[in-house]
Amino acid sequence: MKQITLLTALLLLALVKATQAQSLTPSVVASSGGFSNSANGSLSYTTGEMTMVKTFTSGSNTLTQGFQQPDSVVVIGLLDPAKPEGNVALYPVPANTQLWFAYQFEKTGRVEVSLYDMRGSQLDFTYQAQSNGAREAQALNCGALATGTYLLRVAFTAEGDNRSAVITRQFQVIH
Repeated sequence: MKQITLLTALLLLALVKATQAQSLTPSVVASSGGFSNSANGSLSYTTGEMTMVKTFTSGSNTLTQGFQQPDSVVVIGLLDPAKPEGNVALYPVPANTQLWFAYQFEKTGRVEVSLYDMRGSQLDFTYQAQSNGAREAQALNCGALATGTYLLRVAFTAEGDNRSAVITRQFQVIH
């Protein structure tokens, strides 16, 4: 009789655990993103984890669909999404102690470079310069960075314009 009671208790415990395993708390690690809600549904997106996510909800059920982002590059061009007005290159990738970033924009303007980890936290690195349309390269010391994946964000504001084109490149540091 004790064996049947123990077996019943184990089956009941397994059923309770299986039911709990089905409840998920949505969370994602990303550097930035947004959310939009309308009568037709909602749309959420993130940079650094997924490029596009669509979530469908019916009662207590939620279905999320998305496209995984490529590991190598994330590019966002706000001046003209089809044709960014510049280019950013990183080398060597993966980096060990030093990473070089080079940029060139078609117009003259202000360049601001910042560094983020994959949680979206801005790290203690900023670079600001005036760009004259020529290709320029700068070094980033990676010695103090932990092994992992990072985002280098280059924002360019052309003279006489208040909008910024943002190009983000993903890179790895290995020690």
